[in-house]
Amino acid sequence: SIGILEDAIVNLSDKKATCIYNISGKRWIAQVPLSDLELAAYNRHPETFFGVKTKVQREIKDAIGFFEWFYDVYKNTPTENLLEFSVQYPQIEQIKKMSREEILLHLCEMYAWWAMSQ
Repeated sequence: SIGILEDAIVNLSDKKATCIYNISGKRWIAQVPLSDLELAAYNRHPETFFGVKTKVQREIKDAIGFFEWFYDVYKNTPTENLLEFSVQYPQIEQIKKMSREEILLHLCEMYAWWAMSQ
């Protein structure tokens, strides 16, 4: 199946990109190692590195930075999609009882901790 890169941020010090892909309607987060050649290309043209003109994100160095980035990516996502992204968590029944904003915050926190653990 073909996926679409929806958003990404480069961590120069780790030589990785944290990417959000849409694959068959489901979103996946992956960290992708970048070669020295890819890092050089990113440094030359960071605003078009991922194939479309985008606002260049600052380098993320901590969980709060990842949380803020994920929040910005998902802040307009419908509640049903946020719940769909949450089904993998054992506490899904408690998550279903939360408000949309609480679900968003919880999901961004989980994603931020995952990104930091990679």
